[in-house]
Amino acid sequence: MHIHVNNPKRAITFLGYIIAILALVFGFGNIYSFYWIKDSVNSYPFFGWNWQVSVKAYLCIGIIMSILGFITERFFGLSDEKAIQCAVGGMWFSAFLCTMVALSIYTVNQKPDRAAGERYSYGYSFGWVSCILHFAASVIYAAS
Repeated sequence: MHIHVNNPKRAITFLGYIIAILALVFGFGNIYSFYWIKDSVNSYPFFGWNWQVSVKAYLCIGIIMSILGFITERFFGLSDEKAIQCAVGGMWFSAFLCTMVALSIYTVNQKPDRAAGERYSYGYSFGWVSCILHFAASVIYAAS
């Protein structure tokens, strides 16, 4: 597979798009992984306590905003209009904020008195990776 990009500006925009795809993949990995704290089934944030409902809502809104950014980008295409790129970057920035708020709520409320041996597992780490990648994609895409 060969991708030909004949403009440096479009290459940077393409990089932002690839980073956003990775952020979405890690976001889905965050939602669908069952263990957020190693070997603790009760660490899954979707059992229905009030703060867990907030975590679920913010994660779902973040995924929806990310997907809406992709739909907007595909619907309008890669245009030279700065407004469209800023709108897509804004949607990915909103996904970053929603993911960060969800993971912060989880961090504060989930077992604040954990033992030293209880570490966060891959599902929780996927969420923070998705958060960072959404931020990077939004800055790269909106600034290019």
